[in-house]
Amino acid sequence: MDQSADPELSPAGAQRAEMLKQALAHFPVQAIFVSEYRRTRETALPTAGAFHVTPVVIAVHGDVNAQVAATAKAVLALKPGTAALVVGHSNTVGPIITALGGPAVGDLCDGEYATIFVLELTPGTAPRLLRASYGTPDPPAATVCHP
Repeated sequence: MDQSADPELSPAGAQRAEMLKQALAHFPVQAIFVSEYRRTRETALPTAGAFHVTPVVIAVHGDVNAQVAATAKAVLALKPGTAALVVGHSNTVGPIITALGGPAVGDLCDGEYATIFVLELTPGTAPRLLRASYGTPDPPAATVCHP
């Protein structure tokens, strides 16, 4: 297993990326945002190919707050009705949802890979958040960091 700071997806991660593409098959994905890390880019790759969308890289550079703010700004700049995929990290997904006006969800556990959030931003109404899972379920131990 690659223990570097920027590992590639494991075979299980690559399979999960394909499952993400399937889970999003009926969403009109028109924009994809990832960090500079390989695993986010590789996670988005099958979905990007299916929708013919080039992912936009929003760098972390060690500053999670700046990356969260830049991602939220990019999503909010999209025209209303646009569906966007944001592939984040355990410590960025929750803050990005909050920065977009959604409810606080906290950090994900490090081994929590099956969770997907759908945040609906409709002008004039409160954001609606759906928390679901897709693909192969995480083992019970993957979410032990949640109270």
